[in-house]
Amino acid sequence: MYLHQSLDSITISKNNRTDGYDYESILNRWMAEDFSNITIEIEILLGLYNNGLYTGDKITKKSEAEEQEYISHFFN
Repeated sequence: MYLHQSLDSITISKNNRTDGYDYESILNRWMAEDFSNITIEIEILLGLYNNGLYTGDKITKKSEAEEQEYISHFFN
């Protein structure tokens, strides 16, 4: 729901990759509820703030229960 509401305010032109991991393709997959490559996609999006290179901690996929807890805490 949040992504649907915020999509119009997101600038898509920051990433022009052609391997299926461009900014717009990632957002479109998420809008279709496809999170199968979430860890790679998060690193790519965070890398946009650092000249395309993500240098932070390892990103891991959360369990369904952890996701629901996060959603309830921040969005309900």
